[in-house]
Amino acid sequence: MLVLGALFALGGDLQKGAAVLAGAKGAPGRLERIVLDGQGEPGGSFFVDYAHTPDALYHVLATLKKLPHERIVCVFGCGGDRDKSKRPEMGKIAASLADLVVVTTDNPRTEDPGAILDQIAAGVESQNLAKKGDDWLWHGGVKNGYVVIAERREAIRKAVWAAGEDDIVLIAGKGHEKYQIVGRQRRFFDDSLEVKEALAGWNLGSLENALGVRPSGGLSASRFSGVSTDTRTLVPGEIFVALRGDTFDGHDHLAAAMDRGALALVVQRGSEVPLYGGAVFEVDDTLEALGKLAASRRKNLAELGPLLVVGITGSTGKTTVKEMVAAIFSVHYPDVPSSPVGRVLKTRGNFNNLVGLPLSLLPLELKHRVAVLEMGMNQKGEMARLATMADPDISCIVNVHDAHLEGLGNRAGVAREKGQLFGKTKENGVLVVNLDDEH
Repeated sequence: MLVLGALFALGGDLQKGAAVLAGAKGAPGRLERIVLDGQGEPGGSFFVDYAHTPDALYHVLATLKKLPHERIVCVFGCGGDRDKSKRPEMGKIAASLADLVVVTTDNPRTEDPGAILDQIAAGVESQNLAKKGDDWLWHGGVKNGYVVIAERREAIRKAVWAAGEDDIVLIAGKGHEKYQIVGRQRRFFDDSLEVKEALAGWNLGSLENALGVRPSGGLSASRFSGVSTDTRTLVPGEIFVALRGDTFDGHDHLAAAMDRGALALVVQRGSEVPLYGGAVFEVDDTLEALGKLAASRRKNLAELGPLLVVGITGSTGKTTVKEMVAAIFSVHYPDVPSSPVGRVLKTRGNFNNLVGLPLSLLPLELKHRVAVLEMGMNQKGEMARLATMADPDISCIVNVHDAHLEGLGNRAGVAREKGQLFGKTKENGVLVVNLDDEH
C-alpha cells in the first residue's frame, strides 16, 4: 500500500504498479510460503516465519487462522540465554491458536535444551493440550495435542510429512536465519530448506509414478518419511519393501513392519497381506521395484537442483577409488557454517549390487551436490540395470580382471559387461578409463 500510495502521488500508473507488485516476493522468512518447484501433490500449506516473541507468534497464528484450513500446526521453540519468562507464554499462545503443537529447539546456546522445552511445555499444558508420543503425528487428522521433538530438523520434517491436504503448518522462530547455535557452536540450519527436503520426499503420487501401479488398502497417509527393507531399523512413516532372497523373505515380516509404523507396503503380487490401514503396492518383483524407487529418486532430485552422479566399477580397487573421489569432492563441497553438512553422498561400504545401489541412492536429498556410487556385478545384464538406475554423469572403469568368470565366461565377457556402464552414461557424460589396463 505504501508503494502504491507513493506511485499515486507521483502520478504513476496504478494498474501497472499493482500488476508488478502481484508478482513481487515478500521478505524471506516473514510469513514466507514454502513450495517445491514442480510439486503439485496434496499435503498442506507451509509457512516459515521469524516470530520469536509472544506478540509476534500471536499475530502470525491469528493471521493464518483466518485462512481456510482443517488444522493449524505450529512448530516452534525458544532461544537459550534469553528471556525465560516468554517461554511458557509462547507455549500458551501456540496451544490456544493451533490445533497441534510441535515443541522443538531454536538456538539453545549454552542452556540445557531439555529445560527450555519443559518451560514451553508448561505453557502448552496450561491450555489443556495433552502430551503425545511423536508417532501420534502419523495418525491422520489428530487434533488437540502436542509433541516434543528436540531435534529441530526431525520436528520440521515430521510435521510436514504428517500434514493433511487442508492443513496449515507454521515453522516459527528462525525465519530467514541460516544457522543454529548449540552450546557455543554455530552451525548451518535453514528452516526453509528443511521444509523443502520434507516436501521432496515420497508421497502417494510419486510412489505410483515410480512403481507404475496404484495402491490398494488404506490411504490415510499422503507423505512418507523414507524407504526401508529391514524391519529392525524401520521407523514410523516409512515405506517397507518386502525383498526375497535365498535365505529370507521380507513378506514374513509384514506384521512387524506394520507394528513399527510402516505407512505403505511394497509386496510381491499375490502375497498374503495382514489386515492393514496403510497403502499396499503389489508388484511382480520387489527387487525390481526397489530399483525403480531409487531411479525415480535420482531423477526427481536432479530435476529439483544441481546434482552430479559418479558411477565407478572395476574388478578390483573400486571401493578405494570411490573413497578417493568422494574425498576430492568433499574438499570442493566442504562442511562449513554457511552450507549444509554432508553435500557429498557416497556408497556405504561396498553396497554396490542390485540391493545395495538402491539403498545408496535412496538417501539423496536436495542438499546433495554429488553422489559417488560404487557398482559391482557378477552376472550378465546386472551392470546395465545398475547404470540405468544411477544414470551417471561421470563413469569410471578402474580395471578389468578375471573376476566372476562363472557368470561371465572369460575376461572379455567381464570387459563387455563392465562396458555397459559407459553405454548407459549420458551422451554428454564423462568417461574415465585406466590407460594402464589393456581392456
